[in-house]
Amino acid sequence: MPNSTSVFGSLLRKKRNALGIGVVEFATGCKIDPGLLSRIESGKRPPPQMPGLVTFANQLKIPLDSEEFAELLAAADHDRHPAVHQMALEMHGGKLWNPFAKREKDEVVCNTLGELVSKAAEHAISVEAAAITVQSPSGRAITYRLDAKKGASQKKKRK
Repeated sequence: MPNSTSVFGSLLRKKRNALGIGVVEFATGCKIDPGLLSRIESGKRPPPQMPGLVTFANQLKIPLDSEEFAELLAAADHDRHPAVHQMALEMHGGKLWNPFAKREKDEVVCNTLGELVSKAAEHAISVEAAAITVQSPSGRAITYRLDAKKGASQKKKRK
């Protein structure tokens, strides 16, 4: 979806210019046509998908696990799918999301509810926890009090 007020194109141009790299030099390094790069920067062409973003980041010497790459990714998502971009921001508490970012030490990522329950229970047992609290990205939390005598958990409260 071409956009004359491209967030991504403006950001890309700003980062490229900050490094003193010209359009032809940057395009050549990315193995794309300089005219295509110019159209992307001006918003006449949509931002590239992930492989192209990675190529641009590498050419700009932006580490893939950095906040700077998250900013580039968010700008591309904003221009391609503004509604999806807004939804992703809301899901991540207003923070930019980067699939290459290093995880926090205590962060657990699960693909299913069953996997979440299994990992939470395993960790709770290993640290002899008194409760498990599960919080959704929207802020809703459920706390389960662990009863050591019965070996079962009981729902405590919902917010």
